[in-house]
Amino acid sequence: MVESADMLIIALHYVSHRDSNLAVDLAKAHGLTYATFNQHAKIPFEIALRTAAQRYEAAQVNAEE
Repeated sequence: MVESADMLIIALHYVSHRDSNLAVDLAKAHGLTYATFNQHAKIPFEIALRTAAQRYEAAQVNAEE
């Protein structure tokens, strides 16, 4: 699933450091845009989603240049 994704939003709540680091490493290894959040509140998720979208858009612009 990671290989076919455009970006990853990684939820870190109740996840070990090892597993969260693995998720970030997978995103980096596949050249994917990613963002993380670690709370159940709606706002941190929205911030992570917006951050990933902005990073994805910036990566697309850089790829076109």
